[in-house]
Amino acid sequence: MTSSRDEELTYWVKQIYKGYVIVVRAPRMSSGGFSTRLTISKDSKSPVDESLIHFTTVFPTPMEALEAGLEIGRQQVDSGFQPTHMVV
Repeated sequence: MTSSRDEELTYWVKQIYKGYVIVVRAPRMSSGGFSTRLTISKDSKSPVDESLIHFTTVFPTPMEALEAGLEIGRQQVDSGFQPTHMVV
């Protein structure tokens, strides 16, 4: 999926994985590549149990950024992730 705000193109995807909701965004950077930002939250619909994770890796395509974000999110859940309200 895509969204556009003030000429800034952002791709995003949402996946439910083992009771957690992983939402990955891949905004276009000024350099032309795409970054990865994801939130992981309990499937309780409560924003209180949500954590934001931002990675500095730049990907050449939005699909690569989204796929990497989903993989990172699944790995976090598999390793016993607990939402903390912290930005990493």
